[in-house]
Amino acid sequence: MRGQALILAGLILTVAVVVVMMALYTAQSSPVVAFGKPSYGYVSRSWPDLVKVAGGYLSYVASQTGFTLARGSLEVGLYGRPWDAYWLHYNETQRRASAGLASMSAAMSYLQVNASGGVWYRVRGFNGTWGPYPFAAEYSNWNLAVVTTGVSIPCGSEVVTIKLVPLNARAARFVVQSPVDVNVEYVLTYIGHTSDIVSIGAGYNDILSDMLRVENPNGRLALYVFDSSVLSQSQICGRSDGEIVALVQSNLRSVPWYAEIYRCPLCLLHLKVPPTFLQRGKVSEVLITYSTAPLQPPQFKVVITRQGSYAEYVFDVASAYTTSNPRQVFPSYYGADDIATWGRAVVRTDGVCYYSPSGGVVASGVAPSAVVPQGTAVPNSVRIYATYSAGTVRYGFNVYTAYTWNNPSVGFKVEALVLPENVGFIRPTRLDIYASNPATTHPICANMYAVQVVNPAIIWSWWKIGGGNIWNGRTWDVGYVVYSDRQWYLLSFALSPAGVAQWAVYHYNSSGRPMKLLGITTRSGVSWLQNFYIVLGSAIVDNPGSTTSAWTEATYYAYVRVRPWIYPEPSVSLAPLDKPPLVAPVRQDIVALERSEMRLRLDATLDMPGALVRRLNATTWLNASAGIVDSCRAHGNCREEVHQRTLWYLINVTHSEPRAALSSQFFVYYVLGNSPRNITAAWTLYDYGDKWARFNVTFTVPRRAPFVILISVSGSIIAKLAVSDARPRIYYLPLRNPDGSYTYYAMNYGDGVAVFYMPWGTVQSFDDSWDSRSLGYAGYFGSLYNVTNGRERWQVLVVPPGGLVRFKTPAQTDLSYYSPAWQVPYITQTSTPCQPLGVYRLLVPTNITTNYYIFAIDGVSAAVLSSLGAVYIFGPHTGGVWRSAPFYIERSPTGALLPRVWVRVDAPPGSIDYSGMLAVLCPASASSENKDATFGSGNYGTASSSASIGVKASLATFPDGFTVDLRPTSSSSIGSWGLANTTSLPSSSCSVGQSHVAIYYTGTSPPYWWHFDGFCFDRHIWEKQGGTPYFASISLSRQFVMYRMWTSSFDETGMWRRSYPNAPENLNRPYVAYQYVVAQFGFEWRIRPFAWPEPYVRD
Repeated sequence: MRGQALILAGLILTVAVVVVMMALYTAQSSPVVAFGKPSYGYVSRSWPDLVKVAGGYLSYVASQTGFTLARGSLEVGLYGRPWDAYWLHYNETQRRASAGLASMSAAMSYLQVNASGGVWYRVRGFNGTWGPYPFAAEYSNWNLAVVTTGVSIPCGSEVVTIKLVPLNARAARFVVQSPVDVNVEYVLTYIGHTSDIVSIGAGYNDILSDMLRVENPNGRLALYVFDSSVLSQSQICGRSDGEIVALVQSNLRSVPWYAEIYRCPLCLLHLKVPPTFLQRGKVSEVLITYSTAPLQPPQFKVVITRQGSYAEYVFDVASAYTTSNPRQVFPSYYGADDIATWGRAVVRTDGVCYYSPSGGVVASGVAPSAVVPQGTAVPNSVRIYATYSAGTVRYGFNVYTAYTWNNPSVGFKVEALVLPENVGFIRPTRLDIYASNPATTHPICANMYAVQVVNPAIIWSWWKIGGGNIWNGRTWDVGYVVYSDRQWYLLSFALSPAGVAQWAVYHYNSSGRPMKLLGITTRSGVSWLQNFYIVLGSAIVDNPGSTTSAWTEATYYAYVRVRPWIYPEPSVSLAPLDKPPLVAPVRQDIVALERSEMRLRLDATLDMPGALVRRLNATTWLNASAGIVDSCRAHGNCREEVHQRTLWYLINVTHSEPRAALSSQFFVYYVLGNSPRNITAAWTLYDYGDKWARFNVTFTVPRRAPFVILISVSGSIIAKLAVSDARPRIYYLPLRNPDGSYTYYAMNYGDGVAVFYMPWGTVQSFDDSWDSRSLGYAGYFGSLYNVTNGRERWQVLVVPPGGLVRFKTPAQTDLSYYSPAWQVPYITQTSTPCQPLGVYRLLVPTNITTNYYIFAIDGVSAAVLSSLGAVYIFGPHTGGVWRSAPFYIERSPTGALLPRVWVRVDAPPGSIDYSGMLAVLCPASASSENKDATFGSGNYGTASSSASIGVKASLATFPDGFTVDLRPTSSSSIGSWGLANTTSLPSSSCSVGQSHVAIYYTGTSPPYWWHFDGFCFDRHIWEKQGGTPYFASISLSRQFVMYRMWTSSFDETGMWRRSYPNAPENLNRPYVAYQYVVAQFGFEWRIRPFAWPEPYVRD
C-alpha cells in the first residue's frame, strides 16, 4: 500500500506539473517550434490559440525528452561503443518522446488534438556509467529462450519454432550467476527494492512496483524453470504437435518459494532450484509469473509454427507452487513454535577448562511472543531469557537442537533472525554452532563457531576447534566494528567441506531495503562439521551485568533456518523478459571533453478535427552546448596542495532558448576510490548574449579524483551537459606467457578516466587489483564490463586515474586500436627494464602524506631471492620511465634469507594517493640491496631491552600513522614487547590509565596478549592467529592501533592480527606518540609509515 501511495502521489504531482506548464505555454508559445501548413481544411477562429497550446505542449515534450537523453547518456552512454548509435535506445529517449506525445494527446483530447511522431538526437562530448549495464551472459541449458524469443529447430526441409507464453499472469525473470557447479538442490535469495533499476531508463523497479499491487502473494505468484536441452533435433524432429506440447509441459518445472516480506513479495524472496541449475560461469533463469487476481490455476500456451502451419495449445499447471512456504524451500526451518521444543540447560564453567563460576541463574525459559518484524510473513517469535543473580560470572543458558547436514558435497549456512531485548548488559544473543555437548558445556569451554551480540558490539567466534582461538572477534574483515543496538539482525554462520567459513551480520529492515550487510568475515583452513548442535541463549564470562542486583539477558528469535552454501555465493538479479539482465557497475564514472553538445529535434504530426485540421507538421528543436574557453590548467597556475587542488575555468554555455543560458548552474562530479561525490561549484557571470553566457567557475577536488563539471541549463527547456579537460595518460605493459597468450598491465597516470571497447572474448581473464581481504576496494583501480545491446556483445575496460589492472588476452594486441579517437594520443606501450624475476603491483587505496612508503613483497621464492639484484618501479611519480628503488631482503637471526622483500617508494607527498604502481624484480651480478636506503638512516637499530624512538614514533612525524617493527636478534628469544613512555614495560595488569601498547608473552594458550589502556577481558583474543611468531609490529593511527605477528614464512595464514580503536578511557584524544620500544629480549627495531586502508601488494 505504501508503494501504491507513492505511485499515486507521483502521478498527482506529474499532472500538476503538466497543468502549470500548459498554463505557461498557452500564454507564450516557444519560438523554437516551427509549424508547417495543414494538408487541408480551413482555419477556424480558435486556430491561433489552439496552436499556442499545442506548441507549448510540444516544447514541454521536447524538454522532457532532452532531459531523458542527457540522463541516459550519463547512466549508460559509456558502456556503448562510439560507433554504436543504437545503444542510446536503451535509455528510452525514443520511448520517452512517444510517451510524451501520447500524454499530450490524452491531455488535449477534450480539444480533439492527437499528436504522433518521433525524435532525432545527437550527444557529443560526455558519457557515463551512473546506471547498471545490460550484462552479456553465456546461458546454461536452464534458460527461458522458449519464452522470450522462441526456439527454432531445423528438421530437414522445415523449421519447427516453439514458443511458450504465460496466459493469465504478467511475467518477469530472475537471472542467476554461479561461480561453481552445484549438483544438489539449492536455495537462492533475491533482495530487491523499488528504487532499483531493472530496465535502463525506467528509473525505478517497475516489476516490484507491480508486485506491490499483488499484496498477498499466495495464489498470485508462481515460479518456474525450464530445461532447454530437451528442445533439440533428436527430441523435436519427427514428433507431433501433441508430443511436443507434452515435452514442453513436462519440462516446465514449478519451484517452491517463500516471500519473507509479505507486503512486498519480491523484496526478500527465497526459492529452491533443482540440481545442475547452478553452473560455473553461466547464467540460468527463473520465470516469474504474477497477477493481482488468483491464478486458478496458472495457464500457458505453446505456439508451434511449422512450414505452412501455425497452432496454439493451452495447458494448466495444476501442480504449481503458488503458496509461500519456508518449509518447502529450506532443508530445515525452525519457527518460534519449533524452537520452544528444543532442549535447554543452565551451564557453567567447571574450573578446569576455565575459571570457576560464582553466582547463578535464578530464572530462565523459552516463552512465545508476538514481537515480530513488521510486514513480514513471520507469525510469531520466541523469547529466550535468563535472569542472573547479582555478581554472577561464568554461567550461561543454552537452548539447543542436534543437527546433521546431509549434503556433504556443498556447505551449509545457519541463519537466525534476532532482536536483543537489551544490549546494555553482557551477552544476550547467541547463534552458536557447537561440536561439544550443549547440555553441560558453557560456551567459553565449548568447541564452536558463533555470531553473538555482546555489549557493545556484535562479534564472531572461532573457538577451540581446528586451531581457532578467537572468542570475541570484534574486528570484521568488512565492516570493522559493528556496534549493537535494539534492532532486528540476521546472524549467520556458513561452512564448506573445503574448510571455508563465513560469519556475517545484517541489519534486517522489513520497511526499507531489507538486508544491509554490517559485518562479514571469511576464513579458510577451518574444520568441517557435518554433525553439530545449533545453540541459542545467553552467557556470562568474566564480567557480571550487575554486582548489586539480578539482571536479565533476553532475545527474541523469529526463526532459525539451515540452507545449502557455496563460496562465493550465486548472484540473483531481476529483469524483464524482453531486456538484457542488468548488473550494477563497480564504479560510476563520467567521461567528458572540453566541449559537449546536445541536439534534439522532435518531429510531430498533429490532427485537430475540431479545427478541421489534419496532418499539421510541427518541428521542435532543442540545442544546448558548453565549452571550456580558458582555465588555470592552460596557464599552469592552479593551486596545488598535498591531497587536493583548486581549479578555475571560464565556460561558455549556449542554448536555443533565449536567456536560458543565464540560468546555468554548475556542479562538480568526481569519484574518490570507488565512491562518487557531487559538490556545488562557485560561479560568477563573466559575459552574456541572447543565447549564450560565460561563467567563471571555481572548485576544489582531491588530487587523484577524475572530475567533470556538470551544467544544468534551466529555462523553458531543461538540459544537462558535462565538460572537463581532464585526460588519461595510459601506459600498458604486455608480457608473453609460455602458452602464447599475453598478460597485460594497464596503468593510468593522467587525471581523466580511460575507456577501451574490445570485441567479445578479447579479455579472457581480468584482475582489477582489489584486495581480496576487503570488499570495499572493488573498482578502486579499474573495472571490466561484459556488455550487450540485445544483439551483439563486447567488453568495456575502464581505468581511472591512478588505476592499474591486469588482464589476459589470447594474442598480442594494441590497446590504441580499441580506444576512442580522442584518447589515442594519450596511450603509450612500455617494456620492462630487464627479463623480470617477478612483477608485482603495489596498490595504495588511500592518501599518503609522507614523502615515501615502504611495501612488503611476501612469498618470494628462494631462487628469486638468491638472484635478486635490483628493483624498478613504474608509477605516477616516475614520469613514464622505470626508476630503481631501494630494497632489503628480510633475514633470520642467523642471516638466512626469508621470503619477504622490503621495497621503498620515494615520491612527493600526495603523488601516489589512490594509485597502483608496478614493481619489477631484476637479476644482477652484483646486488644493489641497501638496508639504510630502504628504511632510512636512524629509522632502525638494535637494543638489548629498550630503544629511544621519541622523535620519530609520532603522528607529527608520520601524519597518516606509523608502524614499529620488531625482530628478535636471537632465534631462541621470546618474551613481551611494546611501545611505552618509560624504559621498562609496565605490568600486564588491567588498571585503566596505562598508556602503553604492547604484546605480552604469557605462556598460556594463546601465548600472547595484546594490551590497550588496561583493557582486560579481550586481551587474549586475536581475530587471526597463526603459528609461532617470528616478526611483530604495532601500527598506530588516529583511528586505531593494530597488533600483528608473522611466522618466518610471512604468509597470510601464519599472521596474528588484532586491532582496537585508538580511544583510551583516560584521555580525550588518541595516543599520538611514544618515546621507547621496550622488550624482554634483544631485538632489532624499525619504524616506517603506516596508512589506512593499508597499502598492499599483489602479484
